[in-house]
Amino acid sequence: MTKQSADNRRSIPQVNRLLRGIIETETLEQYFWTSGLIQRLHQSSLGHCYFNLVDGQASIHCMLHEERRGGIHFQLENNLEVEVFGDVQFYAPRASVQIMVRDIRLGGQAAFVKPAIDRLREAGLYPPRERPPPQRIRRIGCITGRSSRAIGDFETTYQSMGERAVLAPLRWQYTHLHGERAPQLIADAIRALDATADIDAVAVIRGGGRRDDFAAFESFAVAQAISQCQTYIITGIGHHHDQTLSDLVADHAAATPTAAAH
Repeated sequence: MTKQSADNRRSIPQVNRLLRGIIETETLEQYFWTSGLIQRLHQSSLGHCYFNLVDGQASIHCMLHEERRGGIHFQLENNLEVEVFGDVQFYAPRASVQIMVRDIRLGGQAAFVKPAIDRLREAGLYPPRERPPPQRIRRIGCITGRSSRAIGDFETTYQSMGERAVLAPLRWQYTHLHGERAPQLIADAIRALDATADIDAVAVIRGGGRRDDFAAFESFAVAQAISQCQTYIITGIGHHHDQTLSDLVADHAAATPTAAAH
């Protein structure tokens, strides 16, 4: 061992304190927002919450002090998308970096879906019912926009099944799928078909689009109408990767309008 290397010898605690000084000096009073999914959530005996905040393949450990939990108006849970505000801290004993969370709020889809789910739960409408499809279907009520391409996709697939079974006739109920009035109009259409005597199944369908194109289907009004519907109801909204609040409360959620026709 050379004299230089011997003189530079440090203990593990010394190394960790050195790293802590570098990291916390560089990030001193640098508060920021970041977002991700909560994973590996647990609560200590003192009431502090610890979790990993995950974004794709990257993750960072977070700590939420018990004193700050009182200001949160939703329940933390795994796989919940959130935005956190805080600063970087270094925990010297384990040489680990974490975000000390100063504030936390719902992020992404959860920002409007979870409050609606909480309202449905309070009204006794969530979790959704588990009902089998009806054995006999006299007529199917279909809700979509008048110019929606989902009409052609649904009808083509549905009619192709006529070779294997006798098909129930379709009744189309057209409504607006966009705009400020869309949630209430869709909810009204669901209730109208639910009140129709010979309708034994309802399908709510919409083709693909941008995430904000599905805003009406994330609304409490539509989710409530679906949850209260006495008629078996399925959804076929968007593409395979799209999931809305309406899908979560329907009797069956198909990945696409085409899949809903099956």
